[in-house]
Amino acid sequence: MHQDTHRRGIPSKAQGFGLVEVMIAMTIGLMVILGAGQLFQMARQSVSQIDELAQRQQTVRFASQLLSKDVRSAASMDVTGMSGGAGTTLTLEFEDGHYRGDYCPSGTYDDLEVVYHWNGAELEIDASCSSETRTLTDFLAGVSFRPAGDHGVEVTLRLAQVSGETSSPEVVFMTTNRTATFKARALAQAASEDEES
Repeated sequence: MHQDTHRRGIPSKAQGFGLVEVMIAMTIGLMVILGAGQLFQMARQSVSQIDELAQRQQTVRFASQLLSKDVRSAASMDVTGMSGGAGTTLTLEFEDGHYRGDYCPSGTYDDLEVVYHWNGAELEIDASCSSETRTLTDFLAGVSFRPAGDHGVEVTLRLAQVSGETSSPEVVFMTTNRTATFKARALAQAASEDEES
């Protein structure tokens, strides 16, 4: 009889894992689970940051389109609240029913005034045809206006920081008042025609 094949009724090759093997397997399994958890957390943070950046981009697009549309069609504009060459308030005046904006009920408005004002926390948009003041706050940390040329305005949007950023990025764009530019061109052309005749 072979005594080494049976010991206490258990075959010698089927005795199982020892304590050391089980501890090593548990340690390796724990490291794999922790690594997977870390990857999941990093992916979640990336998705969150991408979402914040997309929302911030949407705010910039909306603000720039809104301001550009209003500045282009205004009869006149004025920048006030000046400090360091830039102002916190942009006042636009519309004449002869040229306003086709989003703030007033449908109809024609003569001598309409739309004011954009940065109050330190949000961009207020106030139209003289409406008692409602609209605000734009998402992802903005500051707005300033600077006259640019005869009929333009330079707008600086300072954006709120998103996770991972150390400073507030700025978006600067310039828009021109087309109504005033066309009027100035027409006056210049009329003056040159008068000189020729």
